[in-house]
Amino acid sequence: TDASANLLWQAIERFHRDNNLALPTDDAPVTPRRLLRILIERRRMVGTEVFLEKARPAPIAFTLSIRARPGYFRSELRQALADIFSADEGGFFEPGRLDFGEDLYASDIIDAAMAVDGVAVACLNRFKRVGSGWPDRAAEGFIPIDDDEYVRCLNVRGAAEKGYFRLIVNGGEAG
Repeated sequence: TDASANLLWQAIERFHRDNNLALPTDDAPVTPRRLLRILIERRRMVGTEVFLEKARPAPIAFTLSIRARPGYFRSELRQALADIFSADEGGFFEPGRLDFGEDLYASDIIDAAMAVDGVAVACLNRFKRVGSGWPDRAAEGFIPIDDDEYVRCLNVRGAAEKGYFRLIVNGGEAG
């Protein structure tokens, strides 16, 4: 919408003003690549080439088994865990939360699950990159991510190639 485009442009102008950067010219559309190039040119060493390449997603899949504490409803716990592991703002897989090339550790997923009120035990049954060519890494405890990759787990039904998770909740109360 025009209102959101206007807010975005105001944020771009503020960022450039605060960082003493030139605004992009009007001769071409403003893209993230053009905005980033202005910042890179300011910091790059003279005589050094910088190439901007697209980062590649590293979609992951995991299955997490949870034992709910007595008095907690399984359905509510499942929803709370789905919220924790979402790609939405504040979620575990929020874009930008993990850096490029940052390995994904099983312990971080277990810690996030155990932080949810009502979780007694969390067990990672499956932990791998999406695709038949990638082995399960639950025993190793981490999934290696290349420098030009980022972890992606959008958990969109029918789009397994974008990463997904499965939550199995036992114990607690039915409902």
